[in-house]
Amino acid sequence: MSFDLIEQEIVNVLTIVPSCGYENWWGIQANIGERRKWTLAVISSVGAIGRRHGYSQFFEFKSGEKREIERRFVIEVLTKIQEKLGQTLYDNETDRFALPQWSGEWLYDLIWLQYDIDYENIHLITHDNFINGLDPIYDRVALLQTPLVLESEWDGDKFGYAKEDFEKLLQARSKYKVMVFTVGENRDRGRANQLFNSYCEKFTGLITQYQYTQSGDRYLFCGFPNYKDVFFNQYIHP
Repeated sequence: MSFDLIEQEIVNVLTIVPSCGYENWWGIQANIGERRKWTLAVISSVGAIGRRHGYSQFFEFKSGEKREIERRFVIEVLTKIQEKLGQTLYDNETDRFALPQWSGEWLYDLIWLQYDIDYENIHLITHDNFINGLDPIYDRVALLQTPLVLESEWDGDKFGYAKEDFEKLLQARSKYKVMVFTVGENRDRGRANQLFNSYCEKFTGLITQYQYTQSGDRYLFCGFPNYKDVFFNQYIHP
């Protein structure tokens, strides 16, 4: 496998996620379901990479009281991961979980978006000002590209569930398409690796059959066996 810069950053981050999750999320206390914790850890860490490259992030927090709980959980997870990586994923001074840096889920579990606006001081713009005070500007903002889309599925014993989410990636016109999934529970690493490879083969088959697949389309597959480890595979369409 030959990862480029962005893919390698994603691999580096997701390699650390299982260690924190399996060890009780580093002791983080949060009333969040286990699968939801994994979803938040994956999409927020990959989202943070996009943020560092100047893209807006779209993924969903729960509403009401759960929103603040999930925000605190994400900040703590990102802080712990960046300590291990030695690079910034979340900065309290410049990062905000608000438009235009972050917003609710839009089409995919996570999507990076680039608009034709000046991002240099974008962290100083509040959510309300972006929606209300800057309406004349926002109305003229154009979407330039969606560099990355990501889908995740945590039911590792049913390929059909993963297939349903993966088919969303087929339709995206994005440079990076990332599929994150579990590969069964209570299996040893060897069996889990076999299951992961079989999923990747099935995904690749779907890519080749999709009529709008183009040469150079690239996919990154990330499989979590027993939430202890992570497997990676890459497919670039010839």
